[in-house]
This record gives sequence, structure tokens and C-alpha cells, in this order.
Amino acid sequence: MSAIKEIGVQRFARLGALSLALGLLAATIYAVWLGDYGVLEGHPFLLTWWVVALLFALGELLEVPIESRGEAHSVTFTEIAYVLGLATAAPGDLMIGRVLGGAIVLVIVRRQSLPKLMTNLSMFAAEAAVTCLVFRSLVGDASPTEVRAWLAFTLAMLSSHVLGVIVVSAGITILSGWAGSRMLRQVAIFGAIVNLANTSVGLAIIASLWERSTIGLLLLVLVFVVYLLYRAYARLTEQHKNLETLHDFTRALGGSLEIHELEQAVVQGARTILRGEQGALLLPPIREGESASRLLSTGDELLRTSVLPSELAADLRILLPEGSSRLYVPGEPLPGWLAEIGVKDAAIVPLSRDGVVAGAMVIANRLTEVSSFVDEDLRVIETLASHASVALQNGRLVAHLQYEAQEKAYQALHDEVTGLPNRTALRELLTQELAAAKRSELGVGLVFVDLDTFKEVNDTLGTTTSDRLLVEVRDRIQALLPDTASLARFTGDQFAVLMTHIVDEDEVLGLADSIHDEFDSPFTADSVSLQLGASIGVAMYPDHASTPDLLIQRADAATYTARLAGSGIELYAADTDPYAPRRLALAADLREALENGEVDVYLQPKVALVDGFVVGAEALVRWTHPRLGPLTPDQFIPAAEHTGVIRHLTLYVVRKALEQCRRWRDAGHDLTISVNLSARNLFDQHLVADIGIAIEAAGVPARALTLELTESTVMSESHRSMAVLEGLHGLGVGLSVDDFGTGYSSISHLRQLPVTELKIDKSFVATMTTNEHDAVIVRTLIELGARMGLDTVAEGVESTEAYDLLRTYGCQQGQGYLLSRPLPAAQFDAWLSRQDVRRIDRGEEVVMFPRGRRAAGEES
Repeated sequence: MSAIKEIGVQRFARLGALSLALGLLAATIYAVWLGDYGVLEGHPFLLTWWVVALLFALGELLEVPIESRGEAHSVTFTEIAYVLGLATAAPGDLMIGRVLGGAIVLVIVRRQSLPKLMTNLSMFAAEAAVTCLVFRSLVGDASPTEVRAWLAFTLAMLSSHVLGVIVVSAGITILSGWAGSRMLRQVAIFGAIVNLANTSVGLAIIASLWERSTIGLLLLVLVFVVYLLYRAYARLTEQHKNLETLHDFTRALGGSLEIHELEQAVVQGARTILRGEQGALLLPPIREGESASRLLSTGDELLRTSVLPSELAADLRILLPEGSSRLYVPGEPLPGWLAEIGVKDAAIVPLSRDGVVAGAMVIANRLTEVSSFVDEDLRVIETLASHASVALQNGRLVAHLQYEAQEKAYQALHDEVTGLPNRTALRELLTQELAAAKRSELGVGLVFVDLDTFKEVNDTLGTTTSDRLLVEVRDRIQALLPDTASLARFTGDQFAVLMTHIVDEDEVLGLADSIHDEFDSPFTADSVSLQLGASIGVAMYPDHASTPDLLIQRADAATYTARLAGSGIELYAADTDPYAPRRLALAADLREALENGEVDVYLQPKVALVDGFVVGAEALVRWTHPRLGPLTPDQFIPAAEHTGVIRHLTLYVVRKALEQCRRWRDAGHDLTISVNLSARNLFDQHLVADIGIAIEAAGVPARALTLELTESTVMSESHRSMAVLEGLHGLGVGLSVDDFGTGYSSISHLRQLPVTELKIDKSFVATMTTNEHDAVIVRTLIELGARMGLDTVAEGVESTEAYDLLRTYGCQQGQGYLLSRPLPAAQFDAWLSRQDVRRIDRGEEVVMFPRGRRAAGEES
């Protein structure tokens, strides 16, 4: 049972109790006091109960309607019938006639519902009983023409009016709530005036009849003429009121109402204008894919229900079978939810959108003096629906635009895959929390969680699987967070946790430990078990930064340190920060050293394992700082990468290496030169052109240059880096994958890359003679390279046993301390002069490389 129906049942139960009380009152008065009374003595004629009934029916039909809060009650000419009945009928006949006359009008003409009908009939019975009791108690043996009798008539009729006002007010309160003392006073005073006027007319008629005069008939004619004039005035007033109400209705709809308020204004405004007991509004979805709406208004209650579009379509087929406005005829089918409220009459009109019926408006159960809705009402509701359709369409358009704006605002601040706040939202939240922390003097912690192998998983298993993996990562991290922490997705493979109200940094580090431990358990995506790694960086306010941007930068720097060091978790430290002032100063010094030619390029040879000939060298950068002394590449390259100096450093080394290669070729040596590239170089849109210009300036074949990139760098899915790789390949240079075997490569992806060489990481080569597992890995990697048509180079060759084993496996080249350490250019040339070198002239005698010879650095 619907909520409105339950409310209706409760109200009708109260009406039933009121009707029973009034009926008992009437029966008690008649049984105790009125049963023995007959007709007044000297009456000129006798009115039987059925004549009295006809008089009361006529008096009910000739009514002047008055409404209060949508509940109709009226002032009629029944007082005249009462006066005639008191003077010329027995109390019993008067009571029966009053009830029967009212029933004729209420049942046949107005077709009132049973609860209201019982309440009104019981009220009529009680009014008649009280009126007769007061009249008979006061009139005594006085003639109706005497003043004392007039007083009895007047007081009796006023008592009837008072009882009626009390009962009608109680009924209105039960159905619609308390109407207010002001409205009650207006109805009571106006009703009393009409009561006295009608009583006076009735007395004049009785006095005329008692005296056997016909003047009373003239009074009836006068009353009827006045009634017709008043009805005409009432209709004019009503039309004026309707115009005002329609104007107010249209003005209300034109206001800037929120869509739900607008819909409520439409249905309740239409109910008010048409004086309907119930109103309903059926509306289509605001946006495709959402629910339709149904509003049902009764009394002060408004029930809003979401329904499927198919349910809306079914309701419209029942309510508007021909798609046009109509008046409901009792007995026709109704939707179940509407049939529940007990519809006896209704006006139904369509609500159109772009000329198509999209919804409907229903006003049910007329409350005024007429029995039901008529064609004139249908025209009124059509006008209302026309205004309402435009207003609703505009309101829904505004709502749709608001929803879209809200969605865009949400999307701008949230990640599409995980639904988490994104980088922008994190910064806004961080700004708010730092401001709050300054007031509370508590700390804020920022934890970055970098997924180490996410790109490889994405390459291997695709974006659908990696998206599911991100959701699982989100769920696992969120399950660990306290109430004072928030999770965001900062970048593609990086999450951020913001912790507030921090007293001790151990709280943040403890959470970081828990998150890191969570990655020890495999993740599952599409039934595939995956072991993800995570590098976690932590930065604190106020210890490490006082602004949102600086705190983000330093958490990122800590993550970078954790990834490079392989430590898993790092708390920010200035001495490892690539953005720290010391590193920025170091980068500035490096730029100056490059401009002054103070950076050295060392060379480490590459040897063909099959014959021992020197076939090339790798260029390695070295720098001796004027104050800090000799620095390893790990000490200054990160600073160069994070400041843009890396481009200048790379081109410096490439030019130096190609100049050396030019000197070798001038000496007849057919040697290649290798240069390491940084991951940042692959995002340099000028790199291909710069390399091409350097090759052309050196005057060497492009094949003489090989560019080396780490496995994780070359396997990146970035479209920009792929474009750079393709451009370099187009120049004709070689591309080598350095440290191969240490990452998580996708073989299918590797085949699509323009690489020409694989360098086997020294960590496997150094232990292959003592560790069978590493030997298997090295052999597998060599075979993989051969099958893919790639050259293989082994790094870290430090023993003759490793040399022999690599040659047995089919590895093509090697480099390491067994052959030579990295040497300055001049020392390398001196060392090279004592070696067998592959020459441009292929006809020279081949002499095997003496493998037992140590590096030049050890001979000197």
C-alpha cells in the first residue's frame, strides 16, 4: 500500500469516528427530548417528510460556494427550508427531510465519496436535532408571528450554524490540516450574516402564510432573483480570480526554481486552480538512461517516485489512449497507483516535448459545487499544461546542463578508472589541509606509491586488465587507511595518500610500511596472478615543505630515490633530492663545465668474442668538479635530468664520441662507438635532428654510432618516445637495449621496436660461471637475441672462463675488465695500438686477440 493511501485510510477513519459521534448526538436528542413533539398549533398547512426533503434539496442546489485550503463547503438557502419546517412539520419529519434532501444532492448530483457523504449526512442529522431542540425549548406556545417566536427561530438557526461551522472545521482539519483561526472567523461571520438574512426571509414567508397572505411568495421571487444576480457576480469574480491565479501560476513557473521545486509548483498550482483533491505529474527522464518521475499530490503531501521509462510509457497509454486531452469517465481503466486513491472524476492532459507526448498532468476529484470536471475545466488545464510544458522543458534543460557541468567538474577532479581524486583535486585538498594544519599546529604527511612494473603489465596484458589492476590496488590501499587519510591517483602509475592531524612522522612511515607490505601479496587480474613492486616516498609538513607544490615535489623526489636505491620506502632527504638547491647548483656547474670542455669522455672497448678483434667502444662520461673532485655519473646525471642540462650533456658526449670515431676511421680502424641515452632524451623533440647533424659534422657512417637505452626506458609505451626511436632508426644508427634481463619486458612489444642490439646485464655475466641459474638466463637471452635477429653484447666479462662460456653460447661481443677498464681517449688510443682491430681494409691478416692480456690500466 502506498504512503498516500495509508495516510488517506487514517484520515477517513477519523472522519468515520466524527460521523458516528454526530449520528449518536442526533439520535440521543430525538429519543430524549423531541420524540413527543408534533406540529405547532395553528399551522396553516402540514409539511410531510418528503416535502421537507424536496425543500432542503432545492436549498442545497441553490448554494453559494466558499472554499478553504482546497476543501469546499458552502452557504446555502437551507435556512429558509429550516424555518418552514420548524413551523409546519414535526421534529421527526424535519430531521428525516433534512437528511434525505441532503442525500439526494450529495449522492445524485455531487457524487461524494462515502466517507465524506457519511460525515455530511450525520452533520445534517445533528444540525436538525439541535435546531429543533433549541426552537422547541424557546418557542413555547407563541405564534410564529410573535416577536418571542422570532427570537426562538433566530437562536435555533444560529445554533445550527455554529454546529455546522464546528463540524466543517473539524472535517477540514482531518483532511487538510488546521485552516487557521482567521479563515475560521471569516467563514463563521459571513455564514452568520447569511444565516440571519435567510432566517429573516423565512420568518417573513411564515408570517405571511400564517396570516393567509401571498406576500411571502413575492419574497421567494425576490430571493430567487437575488440568488441569480449573486451567481452571476460569483461567476465573474471566479473568472477574475482564475485569471489572477493563472497569472500567479505562470509567474511562479517563470521564476528561477530548482527543477524539483518547479515540478512541485506545477502540480500543486494546477490542483489549486482546478480545485482538485489530488494531482499527478508524469515526467520523462531528464537524461537518457535515467529514471522517469511520477509526482502524486494530495492535501499537503507530495510523493515523488522514480519509475522506469517503460512504466511511464505504459501509464501514458492508459491515461491518454489517443494522445489528446480528455475527461475521465468512471469505470475506465486507470494505472494501479492512481486507482488506489479512488478517482471518481479527473481531467487528463498531455505534456509535450518537441511535439511528442512525453508526460501527462492529472487533476482528480473535483472539490467544488459542481459534480465533476467539465469541458471548460479541460480548456483551463490545457492552458496550464501548455505553460507548464514550456517551463518544465526549460527547467529540465537547465537541470541537464547543471548535471553536465557537475559531471565535468567531477571528471576534472577525479580519475576516470578508479574514481579517486586526481592530481588537481589532491593539490586543492592539500592546500586546504595545510591551511588547517597551520592553525592546529599538527603535521601533514604525503605518501607517494609508485607502481614499479605497471607499464610492463599494461604492455603485456592490455589496458583493460591494467585498469582492473588499478582498481584492486585502490581497494587494497583504501582498506589500510585511517579516517584521517585520503587516497588519490596522482599519475598513471602513481597513487598518493594524504594524512592529516599527524603528531609523529612514525604514523606516516607506519602506514607506508603497511602499504609496501601489501604489495608482497600477488594481485589478480583476469585470472592472472601478478607480482607488483612499489616504490614509496614520504614527505612531511612542516619538516620538509611548507607549500603544497613543494610538498608534492619532495614526496616525488623521495619516491625517485626509493626507486633508484631499490629500498622500497624513503623519507625525503635533501641530499638525495634532484630538485634540492645543491643539485641545482651542481647542474649549473655542469652546464658551465660543458661549455668550457671540462667534461671527459672515457672509452671501454667491445671485442668480438669469436676472434678477439676490437670492434668498437662505449663512450662513458666522467667529470671532475673543481671543488667536489671526481664525480661518478650517478652523482651528476640525475641533476642534469631534472634541470634540462641532460640535452647538452648528451650532445656533448655524442659529438666527442663521433670525433673519436672519425679519428679511428682516419687511421683505418673499422670501429663503432656507443653512447648512453637518458630516458629524458626520448622526450626531446630535437634529439633526432641533433644526432643527425652531429653525424654529418663528424663525417662518419650512421651505422658507426650505437645509442644505448635501459630496458625500462626503451619499453615505455609513450607515443613521443616511440616517435623518437623511429626517427633515430631512420637515421641508420644502431639502437641497443642496455641491462637487458633485469626488467619486465614484453617480447611481442620488443619485436615491434627498432632495436638492433641486446646488452646482457653484468649481474648475470659476473656469476654465470658459478651460478647455474644465471648461466641459463644468459644462454636464454643470447638465444632470444639470435632468434630476433639482434646482436648480443655481454657486459661485465671479468674472467677467461666467462669469456669462453659466452663464446660457446654464441654471444657476439663482450666488454669488461678482462678486456679493459674505461680509459681516457689518449690512453685508449695507446692501448688500441697494441690490439688487433677490425680494419676498413678487409684483406689484412687476421691475428687472434690474446685473451690473457690485462687492461692497459693495469699494464702501466
